Amino acid sequence: MTEPDELSRLRAEMDALNLTLRGVIQARARLARRIGAVKRARGLQLYDPGREAEMLRDLAAEPEPGLPPERLTALLAEVIRACREAAQEE
Repeated sequence: MTEPDELSRLRAEMDALNLTLRGVIQARARLARRIGAVKRARGLQLYDPGREAEMLRDLAAEPEPGLPPERLTALLAEVIRACREAAQEE
């Protein structure tokens, strides 16, 4: 495969992953809203820092090649925060 063809293929793969990533993040936000509705109905606090810390620990427990663990954790923490905010908007 020629270099420009390889670059085009890799860019197409990146575009597909971007769409998947967007879909997964939006699905997580929708689920967070549903969880928020259940918590409100039960009179529970929406923010559970222990649960968020547990999720981040679990996600960082098995490092994979790619981003450094601290950078990945920061990104995932931002996704969790954004989804928590979405749940509080209901």
